[in-house]
Amino acid sequence: MLCDAAESALVLLAQSGRSDGFDPLVHAHRPRVLRLARAMLRDAHLAEDAAQETFARAFRGIGGFRRGARFGSWVTSIALNVCRDALKRPHQRPVDAGRLAPPRLRPAIDDGISARTLEALAQVPSPHRDAFLLRHVCDLPYADCAAILGVRVATLRTRAHRARAELRRLLIPFVDTVWRMRA
Repeated sequence: MLCDAAESALVLLAQSGRSDGFDPLVHAHRPRVLRLARAMLRDAHLAEDAAQETFARAFRGIGGFRRGARFGSWVTSIALNVCRDALKRPHQRPVDAGRLAPPRLRPAIDDGISARTLEALAQVPSPHRDAFLLRHVCDLPYADCAAILGVRVATLRTRAHRARAELRRLLIPFVDTVWRMRA
């Protein structure tokens, strides 16, 4: 990741229209954007498209980026909105290919999130899921997550907690199964 001073300097370069300022920002924040998109869309191709659209929107809107704000939080909020838009389109809904394969062959997302976890995450209510994704998948501080979602930090913490509790409830039946399969 970039330090705040380097990121600010790159943002200023990008705002002046220079791609040599924007390219390092993309390089630094693309992994986080992809993690979020993969977790939300559950499809690698859709996630790539969403990441590309995220950075295209960021490039077009860099002139309106506020000084003093964090670029990473800003671009993550764009990614969240791009993914939400993609999920609204019926032809862009994630296909659960994992159900077609036997449990042991089900793929895991590159970032270590199992297909079963993604299935469970899809069942968590959207406000809680968004809080969970930003905090635990994107690894953003609570304050940044709250700013992206436009809620207080306490609200964000509550939503993330409820998402974890719901995931625990949904996944606990599989924990015992996994232990029995290994024995």
